[in-house]
Amino acid sequence: MSVSKSKMQNENDLDNNENNVDIMEEKKEDFDKLFEDKNIVKVKEKKDEKIENIDDTKIVENEKNNDPIKNVESEEENIEDNNEYMVVKEEAKKRNPIFYILIAFFSIIIILLSIIVCYNIFYKKIFSNIYISGIDVSNLTKEEAINKLNSELESVLNQEILIQYDGKESSIKPSDIGVVYNVEDVVEEAYRIGRIGNIFENNYNMVKSFFVDTNLDLQYEYEEEKLDNFIAEINSQFSSLVPSSYEILEDKVIIKKGTRGIEIKADVLKENLLESINNRNFEPIQVGVIVSEPAAIDIEKIHDEVYKAPVDAYYSTDPFEIHESEDGLDFEISLDEAKALLETDQEQYEIKLKVLKPSVTTDQIGTEAFPDLLATCTTTYITSKVGRTTNLKLASSKINGYVLMPGETFSYNDVVGERTVEAGFQMAGVYSNGQEVEGLGGGICQISSTLYNIAVKSNLEIVERENHLFLTGYLPAGQDATVVYGSIDFKFKNTRDYPVKIVSTVEGGYVTMKMYGLKEENEPTITFETVYHQTLYPETVYQDTTTLAPGQTRIQSSGRNGCKSTTYKVVRQNGVAVSRTELSSDTYRAMDKIVLRGV
Repeated sequence: MSVSKSKMQNENDLDNNENNVDIMEEKKEDFDKLFEDKNIVKVKEKKDEKIENIDDTKIVENEKNNDPIKNVESEEENIEDNNEYMVVKEEAKKRNPIFYILIAFFSIIIILLSIIVCYNIFYKKIFSNIYISGIDVSNLTKEEAINKLNSELESVLNQEILIQYDGKESSIKPSDIGVVYNVEDVVEEAYRIGRIGNIFENNYNMVKSFFVDTNLDLQYEYEEEKLDNFIAEINSQFSSLVPSSYEILEDKVIIKKGTRGIEIKADVLKENLLESINNRNFEPIQVGVIVSEPAAIDIEKIHDEVYKAPVDAYYSTDPFEIHESEDGLDFEISLDEAKALLETDQEQYEIKLKVLKPSVTTDQIGTEAFPDLLATCTTTYITSKVGRTTNLKLASSKINGYVLMPGETFSYNDVVGERTVEAGFQMAGVYSNGQEVEGLGGGICQISSTLYNIAVKSNLEIVERENHLFLTGYLPAGQDATVVYGSIDFKFKNTRDYPVKIVSTVEGGYVTMKMYGLKEENEPTITFETVYHQTLYPETVYQDTTTLAPGQTRIQSSGRNGCKSTTYKVVRQNGVAVSRTELSSDTYRAMDKIVLRGV
């Protein structure tokens, strides 16, 4: 019974569904007719409004109620709405072609901008139509542009500019005054065109470079002093004006009065030269001139330039340093007297100069400024030989207190001076022609020899030294130093980092010399070492004389052996020899035995 009822119900439902479908078909036909009769835009607005007003909740409820009729109606309505939208869309496309044009236009713009941006980013050369002072650097790398400019400017720097006046001519090149162009800077500026702004500015400037030329100016620098010196030289060549001048000759200053004449217009010439270089226009420049009077003699300025105050010697202890004394210089007359002299009408004026001595000279600094004794040497002399003793004391006094600065060279003949009677030297024994004879200044070689010893022991450099003809009685072979004024000198150089001071005394039969200075951290001990190779024996020489009876003889000189030797400088550190250097190889002649024989 229930089954039959259900079957009947299903049949009724199917009939109802068929009726609903027929109804929907009728509605669709009515809608199509309405769409044809009304404006498309109004239909679209109605469709949009209809879609927006759909009751979502109602649809959900129908689904929950499983109402097949309502579900079908809903589906049909959705189909109808979609069909309506597609029709509207198709009609809109057909009736609005501008839409496609706009899309195409903006697409092209975007593509072009993309290409330009990529070009800007990846193109590593200067853009088109870029010039530097008329030189084309387009599409070059920075390095290529720099090389091209330098090549072009090389000829500019070596281009001569002629300077002319009244048949006279001179010339100058930009390179002569140190002209340097800012090549790298201006190339960098050229490269940055189209790259230094925002993306729009860069792209604009880059595109602009394809159609518009851009020219950048080269700048340059030059050496002002070189240009001024050149102009001064041109003035001296072309000018007839003689300026007032002065010069120092020995012990006087000579002032010369100037004369009237023409001189070049220096400022104008300078301006023309720079303009010529700037424009790279190397046409000859004609010099302008003016007639001028020489400037008045400025005696105060001359005095200020000549005057020099004396400087006293002094020393400092932290660190130890000797500051040498310096002589000063001044007019011998007062400044007022010099001004009065210039009021007289003369072609030139002479003013005597005087030397201003310092209160404390370098050799007067006490030994406290030279804290360490570097070396000492003592030799003996016979006090009864008055002439010799006098000569020893005189030579010693000239050396005593002498300060030798680092790098300076001591000359014995320069310091002691010529041995003359006027200087106070006396006759004494000297070696001559193989025997001892009387000579002016005899004995002073003992001073030079004693000084040689302390110079070697102080580790100073020996510049010039010769041995005596015969062995001396006061020092061994290889440790003496002979001197002859005007021909043989003894010299040594202070190769230490600190000044040295010589202290010399002659007293009681002893010549004592000491060298003071500042010891090094590892000051060595230095000694002489002499190796004798051969002894040279004297010969007997007879000299006839009428002062003796015929056949009678008398020994005038017993003679003295000679030798050949080599002398070394031995350097020791903490008592251990670390070096042995040859100082000299010497030959000392034997002194003949002289026998007088009566005839």
